[in-house]
Amino acid sequence: MSFFNNAYTEASSVESLEAYLQNHSDELYDIYSSRYDALSEVSNDIDKFVQLKFKYYSQLDFSNTQNRSFLLIMLDLAERLNLQGAMTCLARLVSDKGIEITSRMRAGLSFVYPKPSTADDLIEKFDEICCLLHIAIKEEEDSNIPSLVTFINYYSAVVGSLHPTKALIVRDRFLEAVEQNKYPFLNDVKDICKINVNHEQAYEQLQEVIDRLKCQDLCALPFVPDEPCLIEEGTEYANWINSGNKCFGTIRQHAVNHASDSIDNGRGVNPITEEQGLYNYLRNYGNMHKAKMLSALSEPFPQQFDQPLTIIDWGCGQGLASMLFCEKYYKENINQIILVEPSELAIKRASLHCKAVNQECSVRTVCKKLDDVELNDISITRNNVVVNLFSNILDIDDYSTSHILSLMDGLTKAENYYVCVSPHINDIKTNKIDKFRRYFQSMPGYVEFHNINNTKQGDFWMCNNVFKSGVINHGEQYGCAPYHDENGCTKKWTRVLRVFKVTNCN
Repeated sequence: MSFFNNAYTEASSVESLEAYLQNHSDELYDIYSSRYDALSEVSNDIDKFVQLKFKYYSQLDFSNTQNRSFLLIMLDLAERLNLQGAMTCLARLVSDKGIEITSRMRAGLSFVYPKPSTADDLIEKFDEICCLLHIAIKEEEDSNIPSLVTFINYYSAVVGSLHPTKALIVRDRFLEAVEQNKYPFLNDVKDICKINVNHEQAYEQLQEVIDRLKCQDLCALPFVPDEPCLIEEGTEYANWINSGNKCFGTIRQHAVNHASDSIDNGRGVNPITEEQGLYNYLRNYGNMHKAKMLSALSEPFPQQFDQPLTIIDWGCGQGLASMLFCEKYYKENINQIILVEPSELAIKRASLHCKAVNQECSVRTVCKKLDDVELNDISITRNNVVVNLFSNILDIDDYSTSHILSLMDGLTKAENYYVCVSPHINDIKTNKIDKFRRYFQSMPGYVEFHNINNTKQGDFWMCNNVFKSGVINHGEQYGCAPYHDENGCTKKWTRVLRVFKVTNCN
């Protein structure tokens, strides 16, 4: 990993560092997802860069998402490697620049900066950290894995720096919290309590647990490559869908009626493997999904298409984005939908949904992870107008941006629309979306329709109450959080919209 040595050399000015970061962002993301043994090899390089090149990276333009993403990645790496000096530099910079960080990142900072002065101070961080991570999982993150990693980082710091008698106090608090179900996410990592804190390799064993969490193959599901269209047939749900006209609203209400009380820790990021998960997702996030999609398709995005068009729905899940697009636009002009999704269960239901709202449309399915999709899978397009729907997919970690962009290059048509929508999780994920957009930005036929961020800390956009009632009345409606202001409460929805068009003039 020569990234940090090269960054150290290139950082002779703010401009040279910024250019280097822009040209080598893929390398940084690769390091960000690396295993502990690989990270530990460059730990000194990271620490050296952070502490000795502060005067250059501290002057980066942090109104730029890419630069904020770089800073937050460095913060996560410093937390993972317990680089307290580096963490102090980065934490001060985040504070001075007023950069928004998630509850998970605040939890990660809390046990390193300011540095706890005694062992008891570090022990007393347990409940504060767990509360912040509970909020992150429930309200902010799209997966519980980053929060689990942060908790184990804290537990590792306890095991690695405190006397075993003190570490046992934290372990006992951990076990008590699990027994009382005080912080439900701890159940997912309760087995780390079995690691003997007296063992000389205890710290390394905890890092191995983190590696296993970070490297989970979330999309390793079987698929049927020889079938041009997978579709749900012969089930009770399929019979209900085919019994009469259905729309997004009736389909979501059906899901509400059949959902369970179980909690989804993946927010649709993890492929859904059981029907109950499909119902739960649609109940929990269906309205939010609809609001984001319709805002992405609002003016100045074209309000009608006079030519036949093809939709490619990337990471389609149950096909919600395609359904909403079909409902908004003339169905007869949407004569082909290509669905891409690794979950066979979800993609079969997506086909069923698309046929329900647009019976005459041809549907083709590609049941693969994004990184496994080949140009031949999606190049059979009927039309010269292609609308690429990237709904809640470009911000996930489990794909290579360069691979998706290579597919876009091979798929170029006369008119190419890109509808990229996502919740706002943090600037690292937003920058991954922006990296995709920046690739097209310099092309001659680039036209931007929407470039919008709404965060938890920023201006109010929408919430479930306003979506249902159409009235902004913060704090006076059922379900509002106890603390609210003119910008809403903690239950307000977030969004990232990057919607643009590229016209091929050749």
